Amino acid sequence: MLWRRKDGGETREYQNTTYEYERPASTALAELAPLNNFYAGGHKVEIEQIDLKVSEPENWRICSHCNYSENIDQTGDQHKYCPKCGTPGWADAGQKTTLLKLRQVYARSSARDSQISDESDSREPAFFQRQLLVSFEKEDVSAAYAIDEGEIPFGFEFLSKVTLRDINFGKMADDANELMIAGEAKKRTGFKVCLGCGMVQRPRDHEPRHDLSCKYRAEPEKAKFEDYLYLYRQLESEALRILLPVTSYSNDRVVEASLGAAIQLGLKHYFKGNVDHLKGVVYREPENEGESWRQYLVIYDTVPGGTGSLKELMRTPDNLLKLLELAYKALVECSCNHDTHKDGCYRCVYAYRDRGRMKYVSRDQARLLLAKILKASASIRVIDSIKNISLDAMMGSELEKRFIHCLQDNKNLLVSRSYAHQNAGWIINTRTEPAMSWHLKAQVDLGVKEGVGILSRPDYVLYPLMQSEKIKPVAIFLDGFAFHKDSVSDDVQKRQAIKDSGNFLGMDSDLGRPSRTRY
Repeated sequence: MLWRRKDGGETREYQNTTYEYERPASTALAELAPLNNFYAGGHKVEIEQIDLKVSEPENWRICSHCNYSENIDQTGDQHKYCPKCGTPGWADAGQKTTLLKLRQVYARSSARDSQISDESDSREPAFFQRQLLVSFEKEDVSAAYAIDEGEIPFGFEFLSKVTLRDINFGKMADDANELMIAGEAKKRTGFKVCLGCGMVQRPRDHEPRHDLSCKYRAEPEKAKFEDYLYLYRQLESEALRILLPVTSYSNDRVVEASLGAAIQLGLKHYFKGNVDHLKGVVYREPENEGESWRQYLVIYDTVPGGTGSLKELMRTPDNLLKLLELAYKALVECSCNHDTHKDGCYRCVYAYRDRGRMKYVSRDQARLLLAKILKASASIRVIDSIKNISLDAMMGSELEKRFIHCLQDNKNLLVSRSYAHQNAGWIINTRTEPAMSWHLKAQVDLGVKEGVGILSRPDYVLYPLMQSEKIKPVAIFLDGFAFHKDSVSDDVQKRQAIKDSGNFLGMDSDLGRPSRTRY
């Protein structure tokens, strides 16, 4: 609503003009979010009020570990553990949140003060923390296939019904409370709103804001506020879920972003036209009691209920393999291959990168991944769900890569590849004792020849280059509970045999979790 003073009036009379605008739910969640600037009709106004009559605040619980969320006003808040992943953190007070389905907001301003000229039309975009939660039931998996005999595990399945909840957690702020949602700990400010009138409170306001008709305007000391209100929209549609060849032991955003962009490129070529109604999101699910994670790309139909495009795509597995072949062909034949300084362009993978993944998308990486998947495509088979595809082989190699990266990141060490020594490996020197050198070898068998009674294969063995009885080689094991929960007794015996030999020191290295930010 814009107001302007009436001309010629002896009293201060104002004329109010009301304008109504609509936006799709996906864009409205940010564009019409509280305290954001809205631009229309040559004016800039600030969204200041939420209509609490058309949508009321709802009490929800959101899992700290997985994507599951539940409206406890409807279910009665009866679970002690997450119904989906079983985490006991479900019942924590911090996981109880207040959500509101955004339907109608208000903005008011002086017509003169809000008017913008062509010269001053420099829009100031606000950035909000949004997270898309993916939820479905196991009976919603209509068809699932695996290609897991090649270099990388891969699989895909059709979800006949999927629920997507897009939540706006407010602007980023260092002084906000940290809240863990679906494995991501972030400072989430939310929005502070008067429960009497829906007026949104600015963080730096000294006095509370109320609508002229608010019952708390005359008695501000009695006002009730929702301090952390989050906004959301919900979509139920159909989707294609794809297992990404990435594990929790890897922080390879390039693989994740590049394969996602390549598959969306394949969608365009497969359907031979506009596929703007198909969007993608990467999310992860915990497994092994939270010890590790799986990452998935979900291609979903933005039309409620779905248009049938993805259902047709998944009618036979050959259709999706054809999509991958078309994507690979487009990457190989793209003209940007002739420029040695380019690793993609807007004719291929760059058209499908968002702001969060922009720097990670690689044409060459996408082409390599597709080539490996297609090479093993003859082994495709029907399965119950892609969540059952083994990632053990990948976990081992990724742990080894991370271990080397950890050593290289250590400022007290000098790490370089060794090609002069047998079995290659790495040469490691310390800055404090530069004369002391070590040779690091991967996947070394330790058995009778080495004085070890039970044959085993550590991930690495660190050998001193200077022979000394005082300095022994170090056998290094990197993998943890996710690998050994079913073979603890056997592994203990193997490691005890290494210790009993007297020829080696044993070491279990805790690398911690790789740091992550969401896409």
